[in-house]
Amino acid sequence: MNKKTVEKKPQKILVFQQNGSGEAKVRGIREVENEQFIIESIAIDQPLPPFIDDSEEYLPNDFQASLVIDSSEY
Repeated sequence: MNKKTVEKKPQKILVFQQNGSGEAKVRGIREVENEQFIIESIAIDQPLPPFIDDSEEYLPNDFQASLVIDSSEY
């Protein structure tokens, strides 16, 4: 039986954060496994309403990620 080498592509993690609130999470992920993940942070440094009906004003129209982390302040 031949074992094929499977090249794993890094998973993309997208972090939405307010005022740096996701930095500790990003740092923790990088400390555990830096090569396994591509991490992108999107800063939303304006006050957000308690309920957002239409996110176009605050978030990019199109994004792709394996995992999205919301680290916005409530």
